[in-house]
Amino acid sequence: MVDVELTAEQSALRDVLVDFAERELRPAGPACDVRGRVPADLEAKLHALGVTTPQVGASENGGMSPLDYLIATEELACGDPGIAYGALSTGHAALILGLCGSPEQQTAYLPSLADGELGSVLYYEGWGRRAAEIEASAAGDPAGWSLNGEKFFVANPAAAAVSIMFAIDIGTGDLRAFVFESTPPGYVLGSDDRVTPNCGLRAAHTGAVAIRHLRVPPDAVLPGRGIDLARALGWMRLTVPVVAIGAARAANAYAAAYAQERVAFGRPISAFQGVAFLVADADTAIDAARLSVWSAANELDRITDVAVLDDLVSSTVARVCAAMERVTRDAVQVLGGSGFVKDHPVEYWWRSAMTLAAIDTDPLAVPGIV
Repeated sequence: MVDVELTAEQSALRDVLVDFAERELRPAGPACDVRGRVPADLEAKLHALGVTTPQVGASENGGMSPLDYLIATEELACGDPGIAYGALSTGHAALILGLCGSPEQQTAYLPSLADGELGSVLYYEGWGRRAAEIEASAAGDPAGWSLNGEKFFVANPAAAAVSIMFAIDIGTGDLRAFVFESTPPGYVLGSDDRVTPNCGLRAAHTGAVAIRHLRVPPDAVLPGRGIDLARALGWMRLTVPVVAIGAARAANAYAAAYAQERVAFGRPISAFQGVAFLVADADTAIDAARLSVWSAANELDRITDVAVLDDLVSSTVARVCAAMERVTRDAVQVLGGSGFVKDHPVEYWWRSAMTLAAIDTDPLAVPGIV
């Protein structure tokens, strides 16, 4: 059972972010999508909120829980999914370090990330691969580790000050995480999405990276492993469907308002069942998706089996992203031919949801996709 009642602190956080998203992110979104970047002053305002690079831990100590983080994510994404995803993916390195890093690693890297230096996590390999399906490898020896693999949707490619790479330890078969700075030898930029833009999320600086025999010292491996690493990874991966929920919320709200203003045959088109049902069904799908993600977030600290947790996160990501892609597509349909032109923002939210679905959706996990 998911408690849908927010605490006073969560309600206050949401209210602050709703105002910020409407006032700062929504107006800036279209220009950022065209230019493929976010103005430095807006990036600074986002970082100052303290939610994109979260301090994890007990709330009484200023920390955020997974549910706190996802509530904040949805509100920022409803303002603009591209800007929100860019800021959040930049902060994921701090999230992983805070949950799984050693005290020495946290002391070395977290202060600079908290001050606004760019971070990056190299995890995604396409087609919703689960942790057990990761192909990137790590070979250990007395001198350190040799990392190899190819990663996609990497935040701040070739620009991150601190990067975390997920790879399979070929000696044990376990998933491990490694930290390194900048772009050491063996870090090869495959593509920069600012040069060859994605379908959506263009405000987020991402790219593809190849890791070729990149050497890191023995102390580069994060001590968190097993269920601890799976929980941290689940927290990060749930960001993707929640950004999609934010985009879908914005698209459906716009479509509902349009349907009340657009008149056909002497009546607002919202009076016709074919339109009204699309909007109502979308509201239901969004609420169901939110509860699904909240339920998964609440299970992160309860599940103790890595495979069970991986299954839960992967299926949640896939189902929610697929559902939000349908919601944003239906919002475009409400506007008819006008939905496909940039005079209206619904096509942007649809492109954003499609791009999010491409990051971490396993088609085999969603009946009806294939």
